[in-house]
Amino acid sequence: ANPLPVPLSWAAVPLALFALVILWTFGQSIPWMPGGWHHPIWRTAREALGQPLEGAISVNPGATQLALLRLVTAGACVWLGLQIGRDPVWARRIVATVAVSGTIYALYGLTLKASGSETVLWVANRVSQGNMTATFINPNSFAAYAAVALLCALGLFVRGLRRSLSDQRFSGGRQWAATGFGVIKTVAVHALLLVPLFLAVILSGSRAGFLLASCAALFMLGLEQWRVGRRGRWMLAGIAVAAGAALALTSHGGVIGKELQATQAT
Repeated sequence: ANPLPVPLSWAAVPLALFALVILWTFGQSIPWMPGGWHHPIWRTAREALGQPLEGAISVNPGATQLALLRLVTAGACVWLGLQIGRDPVWARRIVATVAVSGTIYALYGLTLKASGSETVLWVANRVSQGNMTATFINPNSFAAYAAVALLCALGLFVRGLRRSLSDQRFSGGRQWAATGFGVIKTVAVHALLLVPLFLAVILSGSRAGFLLASCAALFMLGLEQWRVGRRGRWMLAGIAVAAGAALALTSHGGVIGKELQATQAT
């Protein structure tokens, strides 16, 4: 069998810590733990009902096991990303898949928003309160998903812009023309991903999602600027991102503004 790109021994410490969390979480949901560790509500329930009940450390063992399932699923995704993402080709495919799928969700949400519908597929959403959620129920959950997809799309945009600026197939005036055309083409193509995703984050009405996406995007661009060290070239990327952000905020910044005003009022 082929060896793993990242051997188990390289991740022994985090895997051991993760295993401890899994064992302890599972232990809280089973009745075999010492009775003195069980939550007092089980004793109260036994006295009130007058019949024996199997207790647990957790008040709701079923919800604890469901949370554990989600945690294990997230850990499995991290492990697969660690293994598959070592290959640059597969890493780009994963990033592109997240960006494109997120854009599809964003376009669906924008369509619902434009039509005035407050539903998730065919079910009425009573949690959104006018905010955009696409196929999600909670606006904050959708904002987190859209923000991750936005960062992936931004990474693809930066990579495409870098390749356009480093294209040296021509010389002289033809080089400048080719570079300008490449930059325009890159901006136009990636705007199909960036604009819907940015609008999705804004229209979700999630202040945390918006602020975290903004900070993460600035951090990403800062790392790229530090890595490349060519301020003149990457100024174009900063201008493009700033222009897109300003356009989106000018057109749809009312949602964030209302949220901030509501926070100050309380």
